[in-house]
Amino acid sequence: MALTSSRMLIDNHAKWRKRPRTSQCQELRSLLSKALVLLDNHSGIQLACCEMESSGSASQSLPQRVLSCRICPIAHGPIIAQLRPWCIPEVDLASFLSRLAPPPPDSLRTEAGMEGVMKELQEGSPPALRKTRNGYVWRSFPKQPAKDSREEPLVFSQLEDLANDIARAAARSHAKKHRSKLVRRFAYRNNGNRAPESYQFPKRNDDSRPHGYFLLSNATNKEKPRWWDIGLVGEFKACNKSVDTDDNIHKVLWGLNHIMRDDPLRRAAYGFTIENTSTRLWYCNHSQAIASITFKFFKDPIFIVRFFLAALYADKTAFRWDPTITRISCGRKQDKDCQYKITIHNQDQPARVYCTIKLLSDLAADGILRCATRVWSAYLKGESKSNLVIIKDCWVDLDQQREAKNIYEICTEIASWGGREQEVLQYLPTICAHGDVLVLGLPSVTPSLDDIYLSDGPLATRSTSWSK
Repeated sequence: MALTSSRMLIDNHAKWRKRPRTSQCQELRSLLSKALVLLDNHSGIQLACCEMESSGSASQSLPQRVLSCRICPIAHGPIIAQLRPWCIPEVDLASFLSRLAPPPPDSLRTEAGMEGVMKELQEGSPPALRKTRNGYVWRSFPKQPAKDSREEPLVFSQLEDLANDIARAAARSHAKKHRSKLVRRFAYRNNGNRAPESYQFPKRNDDSRPHGYFLLSNATNKEKPRWWDIGLVGEFKACNKSVDTDDNIHKVLWGLNHIMRDDPLRRAAYGFTIENTSTRLWYCNHSQAIASITFKFFKDPIFIVRFFLAALYADKTAFRWDPTITRISCGRKQDKDCQYKITIHNQDQPARVYCTIKLLSDLAADGILRCATRVWSAYLKGESKSNLVIIKDCWVDLDQQREAKNIYEICTEIASWGGREQEVLQYLPTICAHGDVLVLGLPSVTPSLDDIYLSDGPLATRSTSWSK
């Protein structure tokens, strides 16, 4: 399903808080129903959140292979249950790496560039990667996890050295043809038993402990990182039984959900899972979760090299951070929320930056497949804080008429009636600006499943609105 990110600015902060008396509710519902029937518009006013609908049967041109797992009686069960109507499609590695994963550095993006990195890995004394009769052996990960008698955290802590070997090989390969140095924007960290910090705690269950993650190199606290500094998460098992696969699926989906619900800057999230040597890559946005088919990183190391290069060197925008939102303060207590600078792209006006002062609602951001509606009280940057507006940010279907236009049409219709019926207008928000989010001058795009296989398939973008 294709989604777009949209923002709406409501022009009367006091009106947003205004509520009709109980005796008026039935009359107001009747008037709104009348307006909707006349407008032949049944999408209504979505002041709280919009529920996503299933996109229907899959196109015959799309893959029929889907990934499923048992729903276990654990905390992550509801996440899987929410995905059940859609299932989780598996795509081939080439499509995942080329159309979903962040790109590696320009000098290493070509086939020749990747060959250069693989060659550097296999040179040296001893080489970081050595070819054998049955596959490959990593210097920093010499035994397959199932054959290592140590505990799982110790076994997979070797991924830190493996990631560093890949980074050093990439730097040497790049230096042979370029004077500039590669800039590592992320670093892999083995997690152990630490729960990343979240401003949501203790409002929500935020004691999750991912097995590993790629962390921003400029993160302020690397020993106790914050969820919004994590680029992607990893979950691992030494064995490759069905119960291990199921557990990894639950945990990685919970981690992806955690990243997106905790941080309004995230348009999508990435992860990877390993059972023994079987590795699967993950991508999730607010319309779908997608997994790659599995590969064995001891047998086909080029895929994990390609993915780790992207994870180490891609910038935040490539990792689907939203550059139109900037965090300006971080809440540390239950009654304190993070505040942001949010850029509003209006269709008829220049872009403006608003500073939030209070989060009014984010319950719709809890689910992994939702519109992720967030509502803030805010003021225009550089102006008085007394002139407050309401900013509403959400994801909507790409072909769906925007809420601001729905409200405008309803208000116009009711205003034409005259008489007492116009009283309903005082309970409807006044939209002063609205528009879809632009990233680097283009609509905020997240690929739909069609896009991965069809070059002319529909796009999923994000939409935002703001109100006063």
